Amino acid sequence: MFSYFETGITDTKCQKIIGLPELRQLIRNNPHAGNIDELRHLRKIGNDSYKDIKSRLPNITPNCIVTERNLDDEHFKTSFRQFSQYIYFDFDDHDNPEEYKRYFIEKFGHFASLVCISSSRGGISALFKVKNQLTRDNFDAVWDKIRDTILSGETVDPSCKGIGRAMFISHDPDVYCNFDNEIEIDTSELIQEQVEKRGNQSKTCSQFNIRLNSPSSIIPINDILAKIRTRTTVEHPSPVVDFM
Repeated sequence: MFSYFETGITDTKCQKIIGLPELRQLIRNNPHAGNIDELRHLRKIGNDSYKDIKSRLPNITPNCIVTERNLDDEHFKTSFRQFSQYIYFDFDDHDNPEEYKRYFIEKFGHFASLVCISSSRGGISALFKVKNQLTRDNFDAVWDKIRDTILSGETVDPSCKGIGRAMFISHDPDVYCNFDNEIEIDTSELIQEQVEKRGNQSKTCSQFNIRLNSPSSIIPINDILAKIRTRTTVEHPSPVVDFM
């Protein structure tokens, strides 16, 4: 299930929740197909005004369900509802996206849940359903794991990474969809990678600063104790000291 936003990227309030079957139908028979054809033509001839048309297309948050597309630290608890269990990947900079799509489906069709030409026709978009329970802490690690293993030979657009990332609904009558595909990531490897990162925190200045790799990183207790001051030196002119 995905949060749907009707009037473009500036529309941050979820209008409704849709599932994969409805998303497939929207991509197959997109009522905004005329606008998409226009923006694809403008992009092809190098006219950057296509970006304005694209920004006004309906879109979803493919990775999660939200009440509002604002997942910074201050709003995460109030906006986030749940993960969709799908993970979104984008593959740009392909001169012949139809050919790349055929290649991608042939190679990854037994993994992917949805594959379509992207809205600007610069490449393809894909969704992978994940069997593992996704959390705020493990999402980035699972995304990286899929990219580095299943998709290791492909050039993935890094900007599509992010829990609240938007996916513009494209127009592709031949959209590929498989409702049964589901992948599972070896979480033991993810846990080991997280432990290794926590044990090797990057320190910009070992005397004063400790920089975390992530908000949930763990700092060794000895490093914490070394920074805590438990005594305060008090200079006094007489042997008599008053405490208040």
